[in-house]
Amino acid sequence: MRIPARIVLTATVACAGHAFAQAAPAPAVPDLSGFFNHNPNDSFGSPPSGLGPVINVFKGRGRGMWHGDHTNPMLQPWAAEVVRKQAEMERAETPNLTSQQMCMPSGVPNIHQLPDTLQILQTPNHVAIVYARDHQIRIVNLNAKHPENLTPSWYGDSIGHYEGDTLVVDTVGMNDKTWTDRMGTPHTDKIHVVERYHVINNGRVLRADFTVTDPGAFTAPWSGYMDYQRNPRGAIDEQACAENPRDMGVNYPIPKDARYAPRP
Repeated sequence: MRIPARIVLTATVACAGHAFAQAAPAPAVPDLSGFFNHNPNDSFGSPPSGLGPVINVFKGRGRGMWHGDHTNPMLQPWAAEVVRKQAEMERAETPNLTSQQMCMPSGVPNIHQLPDTLQILQTPNHVAIVYARDHQIRIVNLNAKHPENLTPSWYGDSIGHYEGDTLVVDTVGMNDKTWTDRMGTPHTDKIHVVERYHVINNGRVLRADFTVTDPGAFTAPWSGYMDYQRNPRGAIDEQACAENPRDMGVNYPIPKDARYAPRP
């Protein structure tokens, strides 16, 4: 039996309309936007199991307070020696300028120990993480792929996607000029960092979990986290790191050329 064309067309349209009506809605994107802070003396938290970050073993107060535990089993011998020497200089309060004091980018995951406010801005295609300290910024490209043949840079290339209530950020292509933490733990340009951002404690805390892989510096992948307190009245203050108005020249005297000293 031959079926009239208009009946076939009507049935096709009806089926298509039913399929469209049954299509699953786009997943909701978690709201991570806002301003966040953490205590400037906070160290990375350790995971409940597995290898964790280098721990600060300093006990007390004052300067020279970042003494990394060079016996951490995730450190390869050369990296452990770097951490040990860094702790020695801290104990002796030897002038030892960090990337923060030299106004250089911090890299990842060391950026999570940076003091001052951070702000997260979300758009459909990008997430911007803005840091008050020297106005550093990271751009995360959503649902993208890493470019091939990346030239190593301070923050490398970051891509991201959402998994439920979590923003997952994958970063590669960083150079070897930064530390992984405040204790001077080194890494190579093979470092690969995966961060997972989500809010906890009824939205009052932003937790940034991260896992670091670098076969050139570490014996195996290791993990840590940093908790940020939400600051509803936060703001990104103006900072000019190159002027360095904090304590350079006081604790670390600035060299002077006697030929240009003012005459008495």
